[in-house]
Amino acid sequence: MNKPSCQNSSLSIALTIPTLIPYDYAMKIAAVDIGSNGIRLVIAKYDEVLKKIRIPLRLGTESFGPTQEFSDSTIKYTTEVFKSIATLLKDEDVEQYRIVATSAFRNAKNSEALAEIIESETTLKIEKINGDDEAKLVLKSVLNNMTLKPTRDYLLVDLGGGSIEFSKKDGEKSIESKSFELGTVRLMNYIKSVNGDKKLIRDK
Repeated sequence: MNKPSCQNSSLSIALTIPTLIPYDYAMKIAAVDIGSNGIRLVIAKYDEVLKKIRIPLRLGTESFGPTQEFSDSTIKYTTEVFKSIATLLKDEDVEQYRIVATSAFRNAKNSEALAEIIESETTLKIEKINGDDEAKLVLKSVLNNMTLKPTRDYLLVDLGGGSIEFSKKDGEKSIESKSFELGTVRLMNYIKSVNGDKKLIRDK
C-alpha cells in the first residue's frame, strides 16, 4: 500500500486490510474504489470502520459510450474530487491507502492519462485492476465478513455498473472467481445506442 500525501493540505478493498502482516492495530488505513457509478472511500483502523463516503461520479457513462474516452470536463472534475480525497486522507492521519479502479477505467482509452494527471496533482496512485482481480477482492470481502458453512456450496454475485463478478465456493474446496463485461451502466448505454431494439438487445 502507499503512504498518503497532499500538495494542498460494504467496500471490499478496505476489508482486505486486516490480512496485512505485520500489522499496527492503531494504524489508520484507507481504501478507494473507483467504480462505474461512483467512488467509494472507506477509512478504517484494523477491523473498525471509521468513515465511509460515496461520491456520485458516473465514469461509465463516457467510458462505455461511443468515444470510450473521458471528456475534459470529466477529467477536471475527477481530479478535483481526488484533491479533496487527498486532503481528507491527510487530515485523518491515514498512514496507508489503496486506490483501485475497475471496469470504467479498464474500458476508457484515456484512463492512463487521467491517472497520471491525478498523481501529478495529488501524488495519489491509482491501480487499475482486471476483472478477475476485482472478483477476488469482492470474494475476500465476503469471506472476511460472513461465516460460510464449509459443507455448503455458494455462488456469490456482484453486479456493478460496468461488470458482473461471479465467485464459486464448493464446500471446503478451492474457490473460483470470474468477471464478465455486463453491468447496469454499460447495458443502459447499449440500449440507448440501439434505440431499444429488442432483437439487438437479445443478441447482445
